[in-house]
Amino acid sequence: MSWPVLVAVVGWTSTIALLIGYALVSSGRLAGAGRTYQVVNVLGSIGLGIAAFTGGVWPSVALNGVWALIGLVSLHRLRARRGAPDHPGDDAEPELELESELEPELELELEPAAGSRG
Repeated sequence: MSWPVLVAVVGWTSTIALLIGYALVSSGRLAGAGRTYQVVNVLGSIGLGIAAFTGGVWPSVALNGVWALIGLVSLHRLRARRGAPDHPGDDAEPELELESELEPELELELEPAAGSRG
């Protein structure tokens, strides 16, 4: 495989990985603050950064470098919290509670109305 083909494969694979990760977080199937998403972001941004570097696309190199750095810092924080008693392990995904924030649950107690048969 030639170098340009390899770079293209790395670039497209990274693009697909980042898009799938973003779609999973946006659909609530993956936690954005979790380890899995951060690993996808780091690897995807490194791959896109390599592809951009070989093409001399410097704004994309900078963006993907910063993106990877943010992901690495997040992974470091997750790892540092692994031993803390009130935090999940770095493999655990935080629970999503979007539904309860958007649509609060109402507890209704239904009692028969006066004079009704029940």
